Amino acid sequence: MPVSDNILVFSWGGFWHIAGLTAAVSLAWFLSWLGLRGSVSTARRATILTLRAICLVLIAFLLLGPSLEQRKLTPLKSRIAFLVDGTKSMKVDDDGQSRLERVTEFLDSQQVEFSKLQADYDLEAYTFDSRLTPSDPAQLAKSADGERTDITAALSALASRESSGPQTAGNDLAAVVLISDGADTEELGQHSVKSSLPENIQKVIAALASPINTFSVGERKGFVDLAIAEIAFDDFAFIRNAVEVEVTLTSVGLDAITIPIALEQGGRNLTSKIVNVPANSSIDVSLRFVPDVVGKFVYRLSTPVLDGEMIPENNTKSFVTRIIRDKMRVLHVVGRPSWDQRFLREVLKRNPNVDLVSFYILRSTIDAPGVSESELSLIPFPVSQLFGSELDTFDVVIFQNFNHGPYSVGYFLPQIADYMRRGGGFCMIGGDLSFGAGGYGGTYLEEILPVKMQPGPDYRLEEIRPVVTPAGLHHPVLDIGDPSLWERLPPLGSYNQALAVVPGAKIILAHPFERSGAERAPILGLREVGRGRSAAVLTDGSWRWSFMHAAGDGTTKPYYRFWNNLLRWLIRDPALNSVALRSQNARYEPGQKVNLKLQVRGGGHSGKAKIEIQRAPHGEMIERRMVQLDEQGNAEVEIPSPGTGAFIAKVSLADQDSKLQAQDAFVVEGTGVERTRPFPREDILNNLADLSGGMSASVSNGTLADINVNKQDRFRVDASVTRPLIQKWWILAGVIAFFGIEWWLRRRWGFS
Repeated sequence: MPVSDNILVFSWGGFWHIAGLTAAVSLAWFLSWLGLRGSVSTARRATILTLRAICLVLIAFLLLGPSLEQRKLTPLKSRIAFLVDGTKSMKVDDDGQSRLERVTEFLDSQQVEFSKLQADYDLEAYTFDSRLTPSDPAQLAKSADGERTDITAALSALASRESSGPQTAGNDLAAVVLISDGADTEELGQHSVKSSLPENIQKVIAALASPINTFSVGERKGFVDLAIAEIAFDDFAFIRNAVEVEVTLTSVGLDAITIPIALEQGGRNLTSKIVNVPANSSIDVSLRFVPDVVGKFVYRLSTPVLDGEMIPENNTKSFVTRIIRDKMRVLHVVGRPSWDQRFLREVLKRNPNVDLVSFYILRSTIDAPGVSESELSLIPFPVSQLFGSELDTFDVVIFQNFNHGPYSVGYFLPQIADYMRRGGGFCMIGGDLSFGAGGYGGTYLEEILPVKMQPGPDYRLEEIRPVVTPAGLHHPVLDIGDPSLWERLPPLGSYNQALAVVPGAKIILAHPFERSGAERAPILGLREVGRGRSAAVLTDGSWRWSFMHAAGDGTTKPYYRFWNNLLRWLIRDPALNSVALRSQNARYEPGQKVNLKLQVRGGGHSGKAKIEIQRAPHGEMIERRMVQLDEQGNAEVEIPSPGTGAFIAKVSLADQDSKLQAQDAFVVEGTGVERTRPFPREDILNNLADLSGGMSASVSNGTLADINVNKQDRFRVDASVTRPLIQKWWILAGVIAFFGIEWWLRRRWGFS
């Protein structure tokens, strides 16, 4: 029902107006006092000064422009805001029931109290995580997917709504009801049980000026959990250099335990460590590994799941790191000096990104120098060191016209083949001491090369100009600028004739007419075995592409570019791949769409590509789709969130076989603190209630009937009329009357 009231307002109520009038009134009264201080009668002097003060105050009052405002008001209901925790810690199972389910039961049991409150107040519902989100009251406690709990931010957002809301008389917010487990992941969660609340939250409580009534959920007693809480790692690391990963393990509700923690990549165990974790505490652990392959990979940390753990999923955590190369380390082993060796060595030495280790056989085991070994300047060939302890320090191993037989290298051929399968690069260059002529047929090296070798001598002296095969038309190794250069380069003077091409190998340069089995005789073959790559250059005449081409009307650039391309291909340099796939982010939040960018360089494709999303490390297929490339060979793909975990995105060209062309890795995972630190903090909620004048209870024994509320009348001004008081005749009459009385008494008592 509408009501009315009257209030006094002033037109000139500013600070300087009031200060000026106060000074003027004080000065006038003081002057009056000076004029009357010689009076004999103290009573008469006091009477005159009192009347003078009243007159001066009345004049000052009128000069401020007083008006009477008559208002028509409509009573309004105050608001009560309900804030319910919507973060993942609310999904924690306590004794067979999640915290969220307990809150749902509590709200259902309070329907009668809700109805009573609704009769007197406007009820507002919100869910919160790191933000405050309005909600339908019926949908409260229906979901909990927030990644961070920030009670301070939620209450601050509520206070901001207060200050920016409609202007009404009285305090708008009568009370706050906060339902949470108190597992704050931000500043509020860092304070200890005995310490006072942080200054920020104290300011927010003061700004709200309303009691905060808290209802806690979750029991810390009996809570047992071991979690990988934090990981510190570099976004990139260098191949064959030790990488350090810092891990924080957190123990809650457990006695001191000894557990293993393991780091793996692609299902391979990289390293592990036995850790002594103190009771109810945290410990930092450092793990080290040495990456041996360039690329972007998903790494996974894990600890065993213990009996009774509340959150077993926080015992694993994944991260993505890009492994890059600072320099390419090349081992170059040469059977004898030659023009081919000399020109290739020049390529390797001039490349600033190559760290070259070369060994040339200048004296065979059957040479008789005629002097003792101590008098020779040549060092022995360090076979055991190179192909034993030092082998894994090289990115590429090159055998150039090298016969392994006389130097006991045959004993290490299995190690070289294994090195290549584990990610190394291997290249064999032809000559009369290489391939079949070098005794490599039937050895472990033949198992990793692109060709099957003829038994015995296979070296042919013949002037040939190799032809680019269909597989080599757009291959990055043969990208020497102008494709027509391959038809104008000088012919080779020799080649090693292979017996056959290994299935799955790719021949990109071939003999113009000779055949090896069902295919053209290979001059340059490439192959991928395991995680490594191999190349077979079946000639010792490639030096002619530099010397003779430059001696004519050409340059040495095609030769240099060819060999640098081949070396980069062997080490899987991503910049050389004709197909590139890149994820916009290494880490995505749950529910966030995954953005992939695809680029295909060169032609020879249909304009379509196949993209697959697989879960790491076991390759479970999540999504497969075809993508249309634009005229430049580019495409951008947005894929719905595949869920949480580590994933590999793979792409292959639609008109080629299903062999992998490019890949990238990413992780879909929240910040993790909701699942690594979900411990209920009833003490935080109790402190909030105490400081704000609210009540605190738990959802198991509390009721909305007990909440504290600011019971203040609120109303809305519907209409108002303002009338200046100077227009009231009786006001002016009163002022004149006081001045008249003061003047009459002053004259009667003989004051001037």
